[in-house]
Amino acid sequence: MTDRSPKATRINTLCSPLDYLTQIRLGMLHVRSSCLAPRAQEVTENDVRVNRLKYDPELLVGYLRRARDAELLLKTYPDLYKDYSSRAANYTSESDWAMTTVTTIHRFSDPDIVVLEGTVQNKLGKPLYFDGRSTTVQVVNEVHPAKLVDVAQPIPAEKTVSIAVVLQGDWDASRAHLSVQNEFRIILPAPMSESANRYQGEETGRGLPPRFKVPRPEGKQVIPRTQTGP
Repeated sequence: MTDRSPKATRINTLCSPLDYLTQIRLGMLHVRSSCLAPRAQEVTENDVRVNRLKYDPELLVGYLRRARDAELLLKTYPDLYKDYSSRAANYTSESDWAMTTVTTIHRFSDPDIVVLEGTVQNKLGKPLYFDGRSTTVQVVNEVHPAKLVDVAQPIPAEKTVSIAVVLQGDWDASRAHLSVQNEFRIILPAPMSESANRYQGEETGRGLPPRFKVPRPEGKQVIPRTQTGP
């Protein structure tokens, strides 16, 4: 005869590194409450204020210095770099008047700040001066505004100088969560001596758009990758 009486069966599934939480006995599924999805919690107005990004020029300057001195300060003051990550890069952007190259990408996850270090080459036969407040950064196929630009101006004719750009958050003041693994390319505005209609006329419907030579994003990934930790 075949014994068809139900037998106890147990299947353990890992839900967290410390708990085996799922048990199946006699065809019934039992799940511990610790494995259930967390319920929504009420958020107070004070919670929103505390978690809101803080936009402060002094804060941006401080993180710029922290990124530049990371190699020196990381061992001495590790608490300042708990949310820090970085990598070397080589992303270029070329226009009629200049070529920028991003060589190092730094990221601080808590304030959602990305610091780009690189160079800018003046392609003109005269000194180059531009409005740093109009500088933008292309992240894969998105464009983000620069919150701080540090570059010595005017840039001598046909010379290359260092440049640093700081990003924080998104256009709508929310967190951008841009991953350090993304492609970042610095897009400079038109020189101050050039006509706005010639290079920036696309915004007003007149003139010609800027002629930037930006390579296609590497690989098939076209949406900027996000990162919530260091």
